[in-house]
Amino acid sequence: MGVYNSPEGHLLVKQILGQNQPPIVPHDYQTEGVCACLDGESLLATLPTGAGKTSYYSFTMLVMIALSKAPELALEGKGFPKNPAMLVILPTKALQEDMRKGLTKLGLDAVVINGDTVADASKQRVDLWKECQKKHSMILISPEELISNAFRTLLASPDFAARLCRYGIDEAHLIVNWGKTGFRNAFMELGHMRSRLPLVNNHLMPVIVTSATIRPGEPMDTICNVLGLTAGDYHLIRRSNLRPDIKIIIRELSSSLSGLSFPELDWILEQNNTVIFCRTIGIGFRVAAYLWRTAITKRLPRLGFWFSQLTDRRDFRFPVDCGGWPHPE
Repeated sequence: MGVYNSPEGHLLVKQILGQNQPPIVPHDYQTEGVCACLDGESLLATLPTGAGKTSYYSFTMLVMIALSKAPELALEGKGFPKNPAMLVILPTKALQEDMRKGLTKLGLDAVVINGDTVADASKQRVDLWKECQKKHSMILISPEELISNAFRTLLASPDFAARLCRYGIDEAHLIVNWGKTGFRNAFMELGHMRSRLPLVNNHLMPVIVTSATIRPGEPMDTICNVLGLTAGDYHLIRRSNLRPDIKIIIRELSSSLSGLSFPELDWILEQNNTVIFCRTIGIGFRVAAYLWRTAITKRLPRLGFWFSQLTDRRDFRFPVDCGGWPHPE
């Protein structure tokens, strides 16, 4: 049992989070993970989507900030640096922006560092990298940024080194899916980067690792090996991601994916809400065009086409009024 991962520590964390604006009432498994992080343990958590994986980053930082401002509350004198900072690795700009918004709602000072945000800030004569030396408690970046000259300069800053206290990696399964396959080699360097970060109590910086899909066996072994985690030196939280209300039904498509007609999908037009995911924009547009034509014939409303963009306004939507009714928003 740790200092914070104890009944007294759990109570303290819940009290601090309950005083936040807005107040937070964490689940027990969230409190457990946060307290393990406060104890300086690395955390490996695999939770289903929607179960609150981000809380291990946000709640931990909220408590660290509270204890840094009121060190007398720290258990056994185990406190945290003034103005603590956490580095969180996220694979895409969209996820970075989503997390930033969520962290901001909780009252945390979060910043996204990528080519777009750095360029936008420079237009306002702001150097985001330099700003991070003394500002922002949550710094959200991609793996590729870790090997940039700008990050190397940030890491050399004594001010930044003094306040950086945790290293987070979200969507850690991509170490296997993208890193090991060679799609994005930077994922395989995340453990090497951990060894370059400042020591915490003469140990490697604790890492917070989260994902919805870390399978036991080779995938988990690969992730642990890359990040330098060995059995017994990290805290594991694993909750089932089984969705009993979802089932997979396979239907063979007789139409060619390169064609313009997909009659096998006509039944979808009779349903209330259906999402069709296509592997490419080209296939998606041809499927949408076919359904538009069919829907116009049947005078059916509510048809739209989306594609993802890695920007702040990333959902582009082309609704078509197929039956003369206003298109619902």
